[in-house]
Amino acid sequence: MFQSLIAWALPRVTIVRFWAIGSEENPRARLGEPLLVWARNDPGVGAVELIDGGDPESIVRVADAAGLTATEAATRVSRGSRCASLSLGTDPATVCWVSDRSEWIGEIDRWFEPPPGQAYVWSCVTRGCYRGRHFYSTLLRQIVEDLLADGYRRIWIAAEIGNEMSARGIRRAGFCPIGIVSAFRGMGIQRLRLFADPVAPASAVEDLRHGLGIIGPRSRTADRIAYSGAHNPRPCWHPTAGRGDS
Repeated sequence: MFQSLIAWALPRVTIVRFWAIGSEENPRARLGEPLLVWARNDPGVGAVELIDGGDPESIVRVADAAGLTATEAATRVSRGSRCASLSLGTDPATVCWVSDRSEWIGEIDRWFEPPPGQAYVWSCVTRGCYRGRHFYSTLLRQIVEDLLADGYRRIWIAAEIGNEMSARGIRRAGFCPIGIVSAFRGMGIQRLRLFADPVAPASAVEDLRHGLGIIGPRSRTADRIAYSGAHNPRPCWHPTAGRGDS
């Protein structure tokens, strides 16, 4: 009881950076031109597999790679999420989940709902024995190309500040930073603030605000000033267990 009270009272700040790719963030994506994604020549690297149905064998395989139970993975698929994996032979090396509906972001205790025509890539994991081979950025790039070809106009991804390995892979895949979101929790108070990247497209910043439910009087200009001015939030984060790899 006493420990729970302390946990409730102690302030905690988590900071997450949101990235996006689309016709505005990266015009080359709109033109369908492949970006430079360097992957070492590993024999046996298979094609990207997209799981969006009830194939039990595939679900069990990616669940094990992602650190989930088969039931957890099947639940994600049943509610409309899709799983993309890149394998070495038949062994999944990197796994990502893709949704175009609301998903819970535990780091900031918030739902993120991609606007219509947009998608969100989340819960990416690269198995330890395959890190350092750039499988993560290769898979992200393939996901982006497939989603843009399917008519999605913007694809989102987020990574906690401090997870530099994931950030490198995201940048290498062509994503551009849109803004950072700080979540303060303590004494029963929750506060979420968005600090827009100074060069992010206005439409992307607004989409991020709406996706997170940050609807209020703050203008884009105010967001820009907060991001680029003296305010420099200092994170006190706990790195997530599942992390992508550059």
